[in-house]
Amino acid sequence: MTYAIEKSIIFVCMRYEIGITLRDKSNRLLTFDYKYAMSSFVYRTITNVNPRYGVFLHDSGFHENRNGIKLFVFSDLFFQRTTITQERDALYLVEDSGKFYFSSPVQDIIDCFIGNLFPGKVFFVNQKRLNFQTEFVITSIKPVPEPAFSSEMTFSTVSPIIINHDERDGLPNTYISPSHTYYVDLVLSNLLKKYKATTGFDYFPVPYFSLTPLTEPKSRLSAVKDTRIRGFHFTFKLKAPIELMKIAYDCGIGISNSMGFGMIEPAFIKKTGDISQTP
Repeated sequence: MTYAIEKSIIFVCMRYEIGITLRDKSNRLLTFDYKYAMSSFVYRTITNVNPRYGVFLHDSGFHENRNGIKLFVFSDLFFQRTTITQERDALYLVEDSGKFYFSSPVQDIIDCFIGNLFPGKVFFVNQKRLNFQTEFVITSIKPVPEPAFSSEMTFSTVSPIIINHDERDGLPNTYISPSHTYYVDLVLSNLLKKYKATTGFDYFPVPYFSLTPLTEPKSRLSAVKDTRIRGFHFTFKLKAPIELMKIAYDCGIGISNSMGFGMIEPAFIKKTGDISQTP
């Protein structure tokens, strides 16, 4: 494969914090359905570096049996101050500066995406519903140190987790909450598919696995093109073998990770009993 970066560069970190700022200060609105535009930015950046690899990742992905898995995830966009404009159903960005996170266990994806970002690079988030685009400028690319993985960890979502309950037991295809009977089983099944797509091997048997919500899950309805999907933000305790714990952190939990859903980060418990995201 041919890349627009030096092959001698070795990325040892698989998660990055990307700082951004508004380029056009007159367009401060950001619709809640910006994830598709952000995903397009990721694919477009990768394709500009390596067209064949970009097409492969978008159209096929890494296969576990017949299922194409993209093996990357990104977070919500974070700004220090925002307000909601009720009349236009959008976020108004009070502050210019923000950030998002990107993660993948695949070296080629990190090389092609992170390796082609630089301070000053401009990208656009098309706002079709509002009939304009919001322009951002990359201000920084910082590696995020990998956490010390263990068999029991506490995480918070940095983008909502989406679990899709397919048609079984006569129930319709639907998006389910963490309280659903099949939720934990479906989380595990999804992680096992990603493990096989990443390593080429089955992880079997799984000696233990549990996911316990520590906060009340908050439902979030999102639109990806013309499809409405529901995910949940919450903090939870995860018990799993370290190999699967790392897959959850690097690839995300649940489905639609490449559309910006299911990213998690370690959380910690304060002495007061409150739960906070890792600073």
